[in-house]
Amino acid sequence: MFWLDREMEWLDGIMIWQCEDSGSAKLEIQRMMALNEPQRRRLEVTLGLIEQRLRELELLYLSGADPSGELVLVDNDLTEAEVEALTTLIGEMRQRIGRLRAEFELRPQQRHLRRILAALFSFFWSILHDCRSEKLGGTGRVDPALRQTLDPGLDDLIQLTQSMSRVIQRE
Repeated sequence: MFWLDREMEWLDGIMIWQCEDSGSAKLEIQRMMALNEPQRRRLEVTLGLIEQRLRELELLYLSGADPSGELVLVDNDLTEAEVEALTTLIGEMRQRIGRLRAEFELRPQQRHLRRILAALFSFFWSILHDCRSEKLGGTGRVDPALRQTLDPGLDDLIQLTQSMSRVIQRE
């Protein structure tokens, strides 16, 4: 649209201007977005990460399920009242994130589970390899017997990681 003349005025974050278009004056109202594209992406990523962590917190820690494993024991020392309060506050945070998304027209980040899993399996493979006996030298003298006792167990985990990776590979 070509603006021949315009007078602008701000009202509660909304820019209102009167313009002449093809000889007829009309009122134009436009919500001014205070974010440039890099700022918008930063906000999208930040709020997306917070939203994702809040969902994980609800599912893993506040749902009543036991998230403990073989080497990580989670002691749920929260009272029912604390869990209820946190669940309510998480809901409020998610609503506010939704409002910011709508107000600033933030785009949801689409994540593909296949890619998430591929990255995770690659990470597992890498850190398992770094625990093999030949890589432990930086942490002190390495007992030569570890090559026969530790490495086979790590090799099993590495093989299982590679098997999981093959399951999600597309040919």
